[in-house]
Amino acid sequence: MKFRSYDSLKIFDAVARKQSMTAAAHDLNLSKGSISYQINKLEENLGFALFERSNARLQLTENGRRIWNVSLNALQQIDQEIEDIDRTYEGLIIETDS
Repeated sequence: MKFRSYDSLKIFDAVARKQSMTAAAHDLNLSKGSISYQINKLEENLGFALFERSNARLQLTENGRRIWNVSLNALQQIDQEIEDIDRTYEGLIIETDS
């Protein structure tokens, strides 16, 4: 299964950091329902649970920890590459054929 969504990875990162969908929703300016839906959809697509849920508390599963560790590096690399590209094109006007 190929991973398809940068947004769901960012949401997963926020929930993993905060261990709370409510806190992640606040940080990302999204509703708790939206966060919950995205996490459930991600788990469904991956075919395994990322979090153990008990009494409104979240804890990463072993698989969740593995994915989170990898995702931290990937997100940092993507963000750094975007910044590098932005600096390269800073001040340039890019014309498109519209």
